[in-house]
Amino acid sequence: MKKTILYALILSMLFVGCNTGITPNNKQEREIVTSQGLKVILKEGIPSKVMDYTIDDYKSLIISKTRAISNINPELSNLSLDDLSHYINIVDKTNNYPDLSLNCENEKEKTMSIIKADFPELTDSEIQENIDTIINIYEQQQRYELFNLLESDTNQRGILDTVYSNYSLTSEEFWCLFWNPTKIIGTKDATEIATSYQNNKFPNMNGHNTYSDAFRHSLWNALICIHVGGTKSSRIEWAEKFTTLHETSSGSYDANGLETNMDLHNNMIGRNWYDKNATQSNYWIFYSVSSPSDEQAANAIYNLAKNSVYCTNVSSIKSNSTKLVHIK
Repeated sequence: MKKTILYALILSMLFVGCNTGITPNNKQEREIVTSQGLKVILKEGIPSKVMDYTIDDYKSLIISKTRAISNINPELSNLSLDDLSHYINIVDKTNNYPDLSLNCENEKEKTMSIIKADFPELTDSEIQENIDTIINIYEQQQRYELFNLLESDTNQRGILDTVYSNYSLTSEEFWCLFWNPTKIIGTKDATEIATSYQNNKFPNMNGHNTYSDAFRHSLWNALICIHVGGTKSSRIEWAEKFTTLHETSSGSYDANGLETNMDLHNNMIGRNWYDKNATQSNYWIFYSVSSPSDEQAANAIYNLAKNSVYCTNVSSIKSNSTKLVHIK
């Protein structure tokens, strides 16, 4: 997987001050607002103005400061997938958010009690009718808290203290994850697990463009679907969105290149495998997705990798629509 240091974002955060329009998330009275047509009691420390923030608003806050920075060494810090996972974990634990995946049969009562407390005017049926809007309102608050936490932590330490930095994010990947905070942890877990299985099953093979690489990409997509939560279709859609962005956001992206087409093809095989092997049952606003285990996915895709097809051109990759492919 391609890795690119995300320079501008973190460097700018080192210098974002009180004039950014976002203030520290201090303890304060919870505001009651109408957002997207629903009356909601915001989480503690969330100001009403950020409920209308767009991704461009957050980008503008950073870019406005970055332009004023000079003589800064961009190697001082970088942001990894593990960093984002670390920070969103803190956000989830700091404020009392419900399980936004709604894949929570065992947590149904707890999830509903949180939603009812935050949206006290809604009946059970109205919660069901507006659940997508409710999720959006919670995610908007999470984005604000995530942004503040990133800013305050980098200001205090000056440099991110990363534990696992093997997956540095491009700017495009960062913003995609930032705007989908409930997907961060599952994506990070899937990334680490896929790499671990590759190392275990192909210990003596160079993984670049080989059938070992085909295995990892395909398993990565299947594991993202298993770990991110949400409806079955939303898991598959997210896996496609993020992994396609990963292949196409690099400056070296070549739409007609063998490597890019190999990776996109093998990504698709992994998602298709998940689609065939996962089921979903619905009950009220909650649902239950039954996914294969990590081990089942790894073993099945390993068998596909052993029969991976060697390809020398893009047309041969596309002609093997149900098989893994490699170019080396």
